[in-house]
Amino acid sequence: MHSTLIRLKSELSKSTHGKKVDEGMKERLLTVCNILLGVAEDAEVKPENEGLRSRIEEVKEKCYDVMDLLEEVKVARVELCFCNPVPPSRRRLKRMVEEFEGLSRHRDLFRSGVVDFFKLGPVADMETGFQPRSHALYGRDYETEFLWIKLFDPFGNNNSFEDIRVISVVGAPGIGKTAVAKYAFQFPIVRYHFEIRAWISAFEDLDLIKFLKVFIEIFTNDVVYNVETEVLQLRFRQIVEKKRCLVVLDDVSQENPQHWLHLKKLFKFCDPRSRILITTRNQEVAHNAGSLSTDILELRGLSEEACLSIFKDCALVAPEAKIPNELRSNITNICNGSPLNAESLGRFIYRRPVEEWPEALKGIDIIHKLSYYPGQSTFFSVSPILRQCLLYCCIFPKNYSIDADTLIKLWMAQGFISSSDQDEEDMEKQAWRCIKELLDRYIFEESKIDDNGNFKFRLEGRMGDFVKFYVGGEYQSRFLDYYYDKEPTQKGLITRHYTLNVGVQASLPESKRLRALHLSSCSIKELPQNIAHLLHLRYLDLSFNHDLKKLPKAICSLLHLQTLNLNGCDSLQKLPKDIGKLVNLLYLEILWTTSLSYLPKGIATLTMLRRLNRFFGNSSANNSKACNLGDLENLNKIRGHITIDGLGAEADVSGAKKASLKNKKDLLGLELWFSFVGSQRKDEAVLEALEAPPGLQGLGIFYYQGESFPNWMTALQNLTHVMLADCSNCSDLPPLGKLLALQSLTIKNMSKVNMVGSGFLGIQLNNAAAGAESSGSSSSQAFPKLQELCFEKLNNWENWIGIGDDGDCAKVIMPSLSSLSIINCSKLRTIPNYIKLKTNLSGGIKRCPSLDLSQHQLSSIFQGTTTTDKVRSS
Repeated sequence: MHSTLIRLKSELSKSTHGKKVDEGMKERLLTVCNILLGVAEDAEVKPENEGLRSRIEEVKEKCYDVMDLLEEVKVARVELCFCNPVPPSRRRLKRMVEEFEGLSRHRDLFRSGVVDFFKLGPVADMETGFQPRSHALYGRDYETEFLWIKLFDPFGNNNSFEDIRVISVVGAPGIGKTAVAKYAFQFPIVRYHFEIRAWISAFEDLDLIKFLKVFIEIFTNDVVYNVETEVLQLRFRQIVEKKRCLVVLDDVSQENPQHWLHLKKLFKFCDPRSRILITTRNQEVAHNAGSLSTDILELRGLSEEACLSIFKDCALVAPEAKIPNELRSNITNICNGSPLNAESLGRFIYRRPVEEWPEALKGIDIIHKLSYYPGQSTFFSVSPILRQCLLYCCIFPKNYSIDADTLIKLWMAQGFISSSDQDEEDMEKQAWRCIKELLDRYIFEESKIDDNGNFKFRLEGRMGDFVKFYVGGEYQSRFLDYYYDKEPTQKGLITRHYTLNVGVQASLPESKRLRALHLSSCSIKELPQNIAHLLHLRYLDLSFNHDLKKLPKAICSLLHLQTLNLNGCDSLQKLPKDIGKLVNLLYLEILWTTSLSYLPKGIATLTMLRRLNRFFGNSSANNSKACNLGDLENLNKIRGHITIDGLGAEADVSGAKKASLKNKKDLLGLELWFSFVGSQRKDEAVLEALEAPPGLQGLGIFYYQGESFPNWMTALQNLTHVMLADCSNCSDLPPLGKLLALQSLTIKNMSKVNMVGSGFLGIQLNNAAAGAESSGSSSSQAFPKLQELCFEKLNNWENWIGIGDDGDCAKVIMPSLSSLSIINCSKLRTIPNYIKLKTNLSGGIKRCPSLDLSQHQLSSIFQGTTTTDKVRSS
């Protein structure tokens, strides 16, 4: 309610004022917002009060109605709802204002029975970036050793040989069952010993079919639809057969012995050393699952010292900090041996000075507040805006790996992250600050960067339970598999924030409230015209629909659209010519759209674009229809990575200069593909004009036909990754050794390169010698941070020349090198001393028959000799 009222005030404040503005209605609405904001914070901390929740929902519903009306009027091209709106809109607005005022007159009802225990100030802004901390598992040495023994002990199992061993962790809610199991699950030796490891958060109705589907999805990354049980069992067997498996079923409540019998039979094809580990609150569940009494670990409360350690960790208190005895006693009494209470109390005290602790803890039934619902104290300790972002995460399944980039776009689509006219701060940066805050508070956990470079994390389990309980039906995600005939809501619940995942055979929903629509991989051939009815749509994912050839004109009516994802639509031939009408479009994703040969002119007018990951240089399309390089001129807000195809035409030279890539300060990755065919090819002039911004981190140049590279390349001191491929007319490599931040360099298919010498290093002989005697500063080194170097298919490369025989050269040339690959360089005869003196490199030398290196030299340079082949040994 609090954050919704703030959003409504923001929308009202952004109204464009004109001569006929009805300031009266606007001021009445702002007055009501201010009155209700005065009681909103108190009202929201009583989620168990059904009457209060009903009143809160009513206020939020009115807020959403007003915001929806504002958007609908904008779409109808009326200046603003307050600027002499069309009569129906005016009547609706008047009715809404009167209903709002009626609620505000009864504002005292929102104070019923509320204490100010959770009234905290707003959270301070955090810098972008990630430094999530993880606290140790305190006071559980015996328990972890117990699990370690049970997981590896090949004896002591009285069950039949075919019956998989089941180990159970039993304890009260909040005692740390999941934490202990997770700690064991992540043992390095467990990772090594068990070939298959799966963690599944169980739920009450977890039956055999659901288990199989979840398990198969974990190991195949496929979504499993309606499939026969026999087929699922076969796929399961193919995954686990003859392998040592560890399956953790967390928070199990299934007591039916028959369920466990059928489940354990699935594992008869596994290695007999496989294990099932379950956590449960109920001893009966453990026995019915087949755990022997010696395989049941019953968790007890923690020691005072362990509780204090957890408290300090979560409160951001230094481990060595001294806590006054009186406070120490109070804290341990509140914790009462419960790690959940210790963690919740620490998060409640988070960042508060020690001198404020007595007042915060004074005279309040904290134990009741902390134990009412796990996650509640943490939830109300964050700012209202952050709460709304957090609540939205209830749309994800339990233990789902959330992609940060997708979540940010969805937050923006729902209006949780927005900019104002007065301070148009970048919305992405605001969202990243929210994510960092949630990471710092352990609300998001297990953060990692996956193989595709995507930052992901999970919602902490107890917080996930709490937000699902708290939100009711306000936020929903639905998968529409076959048909759709009404709004996806549950009886008695009001749903305002839809995120729909539509299956292959489903029809398009018609809900005007829809703000996010996921149609990825649905085999869509044509998008219906009624897409225009989704007036509030902001996020549309059409990626990987391989039969989609064009988009309807109606899509250009979605004036609020922020994200349009067309990645992988490889049959898509063109975009609508009126795409320039999508003035709020921030993300246009068109990677792997191989049939797309040009972008319409309207793209040039989308100056709000933050991401445009593909663009075209010369195009065979009529110039009146297609963008050219010069149309990038005003798109200075684009960021991330962009690929520019079809470069090299004479017309591209002036366009490249006008594009002003160097002014796009937030651009981090740039790929330039030269593919123009014709006598007027001007590759060198085009590349010279496409000077990249100084903050660029990744650069790839492909099929470039010029004879030399521009000087601006070696001025990019933030470059970490460079690839030069199929640049067939270049005989000399640029002095890339000057790039002080470069970590990875790949050079492929450059047939005219005959020699690589000191010019490649970017230093002269005397500089190298001086560097060897210096303190080793990066300014006196060549490739000071280079870790990976790859040369592949340089067919005429004969000599790789160093700068002398001095052994100290290895210290100043590529001192950080850890991987070297030389592949298919058939004429290469020598490598320099600064490479020969390296040791324990990964990679290898393959299919280089002319290279004269002894087996001893190969073994010294690389980790063993198995990574090299077809090298002439002297």
